[in-house]
Amino acid sequence: MSENRKALILLVLLAALAMGVLVASTVKGPGVGGDATIYMESARNLLAGKGLGLIGPRGEFRLLPYFPPFYSLVLAALAAVGFPMTGAAHVLNIFLAGALTALVTGMTWRASRSLLLSGAAGGLTAISPVLIPVYSWTISEPLSIFLGLAGLCLLLTYFDGPRAAELIVSAVLVGLAMLTRYSAVGYVGAGALLILLLSQDSKRARLRDALLFGAVAVLPTAIWIFYDLSVTTTVSSRSVLTAQVMAERLADFAPQLEQVVLFWLIPDSWVTAPPYPVIVNHLLVIGLTVGTLAWVAAVWRKHSLEQTDETPLNHNLVIMLASFLVVYLVVIAGVYFTTYPPITIGSRMFSPIHAAWLWLVVILMGRSMRLWKMGDLLQNGLLIALAVLLAWYGVRSLRIVKQNMQLGLGYNSVEWQNSDTIAAVKVLPQNALIVTNEEMAVLYLTGRATYTMAEIYDDEPPAVFSRYGEGDLSEDESERLFREESANLVLFNTIFAQMEGAYGDRTEAWATALTDGLQKNHQGNDGAIYQYPRSEP
Repeated sequence: MSENRKALILLVLLAALAMGVLVASTVKGPGVGGDATIYMESARNLLAGKGLGLIGPRGEFRLLPYFPPFYSLVLAALAAVGFPMTGAAHVLNIFLAGALTALVTGMTWRASRSLLLSGAAGGLTAISPVLIPVYSWTISEPLSIFLGLAGLCLLLTYFDGPRAAELIVSAVLVGLAMLTRYSAVGYVGAGALLILLLSQDSKRARLRDALLFGAVAVLPTAIWIFYDLSVTTTVSSRSVLTAQVMAERLADFAPQLEQVVLFWLIPDSWVTAPPYPVIVNHLLVIGLTVGTLAWVAAVWRKHSLEQTDETPLNHNLVIMLASFLVVYLVVIAGVYFTTYPPITIGSRMFSPIHAAWLWLVVILMGRSMRLWKMGDLLQNGLLIALAVLLAWYGVRSLRIVKQNMQLGLGYNSVEWQNSDTIAAVKVLPQNALIVTNEEMAVLYLTGRATYTMAEIYDDEPPAVFSRYGEGDLSEDESERLFREESANLVLFNTIFAQMEGAYGDRTEAWATALTDGLQKNHQGNDGAIYQYPRSEP
């Protein structure tokens, strides 16, 4: 059997493994949260001819809020050919898990011609305990990651013999990644940087191609932003911070980023409460960060000293992945330091970096073995380390998948599916107005549009607590509807977690005052339904 045929079989098996893991992880359905509900409802409304956005409780239309549109458009396309909306998201994520694994495996084989390295890169991608949770949820990252990395990989083939078609198609792919998720502008920046670094053309030609690449990639998002602004006068919910607040953010960023990186190496429970001295966690993060940067620099320098005209694909792959890591991190840090409300620094946000880092580690191993002509002892040491990482990821991922199989995820979890309060909402009259602290949960699980409690977005809570319906009705439409138009207040127990950041140890007192004297129409295992009393006691 030829080596190419073996590589193809390996690619298919690893892609199947990735998809199988996702099928098991989402056996109760894909994870659905607030963002997922917005994506799916927007796609559903587009197919119904109402537009790409949400329909309010009284039929008012709101263009897809705060998000770029491509993920919803893909869901709409899948639903148009017969998939139920949640099923479309489910199938798409399973396919994308296999597609990313196939891309990593195939590109590694093409670069290294090593079945061992190809299997390691694809295997780590398929069973990553960081990527499995991300791909188990109905979110835009899986589509954005695949499009972005596929575009950058295609760009590498452009350097073999520059052809305009490859440059344009690569730009279109990373542009669609950005149209899926704004932070994917990191792929655009990395692509332009690669052209400047790796192209063999003149400086003027490199600059021209980089500008062309960037212009083509940004065009779809620019068109969307222009349309969004013309309809809503806003693109996102964020505002620019003052210089003082930006400086304060610096102190918060590093600890949050450290927790993200630690989860790449150890279970979540060890991040916050390690069974060893805490200093070890700090050293792990420092070692990973400094080690990766030093490794890339050493490989680049050693390659340069070889004095060869050849620019092997595996060397370009190192530069591609390292460039993306740096550019994406700069993008996220820039947004975090300058805008309000702050973006969430977590595994989901940094999943593109994790996918690139895993791949980079394997490629660096292959490059090191080739460039330094290592002895058997050192080479075997690297391979053993790779095997240990694969086994460690397998054990961690098995626990994650088992938990997801038992409990489910998001609104498809056992807890939400068995919600007494959701069951009570379903039997409310169709014309009943609803105000709630879980707007998206009610929309996904009952199909009913609601009004949101403004309190859950308050950063500065009032000094004096009062019951709902007795605030400033001219400033809060939801509260006015509750008091004057008999709207139902559907209050889930999640309100305590939502308000703890604002009220701290006063959360219980606030919640008690909020419902004091209100008419309770339902008490469930996870919440209650209230109305403003029709007559004062």
